[in-house]
Amino acid sequence: MTGSVPARAEQGRIIRDSPPFLELATVGAIVLIVGLNFSSVVAPVVTLVTVGVAYVLTLRLSGLVTAVFDVTSPRELEPVVVALLLGVVTDYVVFFCSALRHELVAGADRLQAAQKATVQFAPIIAVAGSARCRRHRFAGGRGVDVLPSPGSGARLHRRRRARRRHHDGPC
Repeated sequence: MTGSVPARAEQGRIIRDSPPFLELATVGAIVLIVGLNFSSVVAPVVTLVTVGVAYVLTLRLSGLVTAVFDVTSPRELEPVVVALLLGVVTDYVVFFCSALRHELVAGADRLQAAQKATVQFAPIIAVAGSARCRRHRFAGGRGVDVLPSPGSGARLHRRRRARRRHHDGPC
C-alpha cells in the first residue's frame, strides 16, 4: 500500500517501538558523560532525578491543557517530549553543576556555592522556559502547528533545493 495514511501508520509504529532502546542508550550516555565530567556518582543521579521530575510535571501539565482546552495530543508526541526533556534539562543541570563546582573550587562553602550557581543560572532557565511557553501558546492560539508533522523538514529541504536550482542556473 502507498500513500500518506499507511506511511504515517508505519512511522507511528517505528516511533512507538524504537524509543525504549533509544531512551535507555541516551540515559546511559548521560550517566556516563555527566559522571565522568564531574567525577561523581551524585551528578548523574541529580540529572536523572531532575529529568524525571520535569517529565512528570510536563505530562501532568499536558494532561491539564488537553482537558481544559478540549484538545488532543498525538501519541507520537511523548517520545519527542522525552528527547527534548533529556536534552534541555541535562544541559541546565550541567550548567548548574559546573557553576557549583567553580564556586566550590573558588573557596565558597556548599550553601554559598549553591546560592551563587542558582543566582547565576535561574534567570537564564526562567527566561528560556517562559520564551518557549509563550512561543507555543501564541503559535497554538493562531492555529499554527506547534509540532510540525513528521516529514515537514524533508519538504522544506526539497523546496530550498528546488529554489537553489532555479536561481543557480548556468548563467
